[in-house]
Amino acid sequence: MDRMIFYFIFILTSFQCCQTSSNNNNNNIAYNIPDPDCTGVFNLCTDVDKERLGRQAIKAIHEQMDDDKDGLIEASESRDFIHEELESKTDSVRHRRFQNADLQITIEDLWTQWKSNPVYNWTNDDVVHWLVNHVQLSIYAEYFHRNQVDGRMIPRQILHHFARQFFSTFS
Repeated sequence: MDRMIFYFIFILTSFQCCQTSSNNNNNNIAYNIPDPDCTGVFNLCTDVDKERLGRQAIKAIHEQMDDDKDGLIEASESRDFIHEELESKTDSVRHRRFQNADLQITIEDLWTQWKSNPVYNWTNDDVVHWLVNHVQLSIYAEYFHRNQVDGRMIPRQILHHFARQFFSTFS
């Protein structure tokens, strides 16, 4: 689970280079496959659903990083997390980008940071391009394309991946 949170932080702090297009033809329907958490016709996700579900995912990621469960991510918690995931004690640049000048990051701070990141506005084509060309995970390209995963849905996809990994350890 921590590995996927690392990928989210990595995205949050690193990607402004990979956008393939700037036209955003947002449809009201975001998914081709019914999703029980969505409120659109036939349980398809609308833009409002994407916003709501994205915020819920950011909250869950925040809770995962908040080791002492006080509602704040302190610098030591984010530093420890980044060091453990990168298995490095020298990645201070990524830590500074994530933590900024904030001594403590609330859920709202993390949400605001995510929404201001260029990746948040990625189209489905941008996400698939990044998946195939920058992280070499082309095996997921069809799934992401078919389900119209755009930048706003990346935190939710990370949480779905966590759940599959977590529960597969009990199988």
